[in-house]
Amino acid sequence: MSKLTITTANNPESYYNGVNSAAPQPYRMFANVCGNADIGCEPISASCQETEGGDYYGCGILTTQNFTVYIDPATKKEEPNKGVFLNYYQGEICNLQSGNVPRQTTLVITCNPSTQTFSKPVITEPTSCHYFISFNSKFACPTGHLEGKDLGGWIFVILVLVGFALYFIIGIIIKIVVYKATGKEIIPNSEFWSDLPSLMKDGAVYLFNKITCRSGSYGKV
Repeated sequence: MSKLTITTANNPESYYNGVNSAAPQPYRMFANVCGNADIGCEPISASCQETEGGDYYGCGILTTQNFTVYIDPATKKEEPNKGVFLNYYQGEICNLQSGNVPRQTTLVITCNPSTQTFSKPVITEPTSCHYFISFNSKFACPTGHLEGKDLGGWIFVILVLVGFALYFIIGIIIKIVVYKATGKEIIPNSEFWSDLPSLMKDGAVYLFNKITCRSGSYGKV
């Protein structure tokens, strides 16, 4: 998720932003992921609202940031592999008829491996003064599914296994064709592989004796 953080914003448009045109008085929201959206809110906030009149309201401060499980908007079920919710709380007070409540923002970041950076955010306000900023990103996908460097460990394992397979296949072919070997002699370095279990046992016994300070069956030379 850190790859979604905007660290060098030359202008407000650099942040995740969009307009809620469905609101009685349309407004624009700006937000950052694991960082502040420094566009004019006081105090500087991770999520900031700009009204048509040019007023700014903080809608969640960075220190309150927390992640919650992704809930599919269509099924209303928890879908951890589909993305993540990032929440910001303790924004400026919002005056409602039912009382005063602090503004808050939820970033709904949906996993989409084909989205190189992120899609254009969509702004909604299903509950008064609780703003939802929704967009897609490949960086919201489960770790290890997207980037080659995250698969490096598996690639190494695959290469080792393939290397062993080629070693035995090519070795057996050479033994049969070139050396006319038969039986277990067709196995490359058959003596080594036959001795390997006992060598491993001896090594384990020696290590155990060293750790436990036992002399074992070894004598000084």
